[in-house]
Amino acid sequence: MYIHEATKKALEIDGFIAYGYEPGTFGGIYIKPTNTIDGCIGYQTVKRTWRGWQPIADHLISDRWQVVSQAEFAAVSQRRINSEPTAHRFQDAVFRFIVKAMTRRTAQQNQ
Repeated sequence: MYIHEATKKALEIDGFIAYGYEPGTFGGIYIKPTNTIDGCIGYQTVKRTWRGWQPIADHLISDRWQVVSQAEFAAVSQRRINSEPTAHRFQDAVFRFIVKAMTRRTAQQNQ
């Protein structure tokens, strides 16, 4: 689906949009669309998290966008964490902290 379709659905379910997402894997780009000052929050399961996503044109016009629920995103993130060597545990802890903080903040905003 196109990015505007995926974004509408993700906002309805408080989920993510994903580019290059293959169910059962942990690759790709995940975007948490928000209307907050943070803008859209991007996640890449290879350890990077950023706010104010800056897309390239090919990503914007692609029809490869999908909606990913929070549960799916958490499962993908957990598989990535469990598959990596111990040396990366600190980054993993930071990543988990960010995911939990996002979930808490979203829950507070929805109250």
